This record gives sequence, structure tokens and C-alpha cells, in this order.
Amino acid sequence: MRAPAGVTLVELLISIVLLGALLAAVAGAVATIFGATRSAQMGINANAQARDTMETLRIQWTSGPTAQAAYDANCVRIALPDGASVTVGAVDPATNTYTPQPVLVVPPAGPCPGGSYNQPLKRVQVTVARNGRELSRLTLDLPRP
Repeated sequence: MRAPAGVTLVELLISIVLLGALLAAVAGAVATIFGATRSAQMGINANAQARDTMETLRIQWTSGPTAQAAYDANCVRIALPDGASVTVGAVDPATNTYTPQPVLVVPPAGPCPGGSYNQPLKRVQVTVARNGRELSRLTLDLPRP
């Protein structure tokens, strides 16, 4: 007499092991996708912060009655976001040489002292870093107002 048709214990164990291996592979891929998404979102946020900071600086140095004084003093009236830094330097257009200069970052309502960094062209870099890793760097050359 023949045994009734059905699933044996060995077949059931093999199918559970195969299903577990398949689920582990899918879970690893999903974790990788989530990590890549988080990293991309951090980069997008860093770029937005750098653009906002650069735009604020550009407006302060190119328009308004105090633009030239702020430009000459390398003074930026802004509350820098965490991880953001601003560097400024003089650029000689003829040789494209860059000479770093000190930057004075003051609170938004703070005064800018007089300065003598009145070169005709300056290169401004805004860098945003998190956990020691640079996420965004923007560079802009600004002529003297």
C-alpha cells in the first residue's frame, strides 16, 4: 500500500531554510537602499544649507549701503549652521592665484568693523561637513561692489 500524498518533515525543513535565505538577501538589499537614501538626503540637506549661506553672503556683499564695508572687512553677518564654514581669499584674475584671508563671522544683527581686504575679486567657499566628512562645498567669485 502506498503512503498518502503530503509533505515530509525533510521537505518542510528544506523549504524553510530556502525561504530564510531568500528573506535574508532581500533584507540586506533593503537595508542598503535605506542607507543610500539617508546618505543622499544628508547631501541634499548640506547642499541646501551651503546654498542658503552662500546666497546670504552674496546679498550682504553686493547690495545695500553696507555692502562694500562688509566686503572689505571679510565680514559675514549670519548664524552659520552646524558643520558649516566660510573661507575667503583674494583672487588675481590675471594669474588665477588665490590668497586666503581671515573671515569675521558675526551674529546677524552684529556690526562689521572696518577692514582693508579691498581686493577687486574675492573667492568665497562655503563648506558643510558632518562627522568629519565633507558633504558640500560651493565656490563663488565675487567682484568688489
